[in-house]
Amino acid sequence: KMKPKYKLIPLQPFPGSVGVAIGASKEELITYIERKLECPLLDIDKEELDLSGIEGLTIQLGNGGTVIWLKHMPRGAIATSIACHEAFHAISHILDVTGVVYDKDKNGEVFAYALSYLVSQILELK
Repeated sequence: KMKPKYKLIPLQPFPGSVGVAIGASKEELITYIERKLECPLLDIDKEELDLSGIEGLTIQLGNGGTVIWLKHMPRGAIATSIACHEAFHAISHILDVTGVVYDKDKNGEVFAYALSYLVSQILELK
C-alpha cells in the first residue's frame, strides 16, 4: 500500500480550497478532514462513508470547500479521467457556493479555467 498523499489547493479568486487525499483509508481521510482541514463533514456522515468499490469521491465541507479522495495516484488514463471527474464536482460545488452556477454561454470559460488549474495541481502530486 502506498503512503497517502495530501494537498490543499486554493482556488483564488474564489473562496475556499480543495483538499486532495490520494490513497488514504477511510480513517486517514476522516482524520485529514477533521484535523488538518479543521472542518466537519457536511454532505456525508462519517459512519456511512464507504470507500469500498469506488475509485474517487468528492465531499462537500461545511466551510464551503471540498475534498477529493482518489484511490490511486492519477498516472494512467483511467485514474486521470477519475481525477478530472472528481475535480469537476469540486469546481461545481465551490463556484455554486459563491453564486456562480454553470452556464456554458455565460461562464463556461470560468469553469474550464478553474477545472484546468485544479487538475494540473492534482497531477503535480508525486
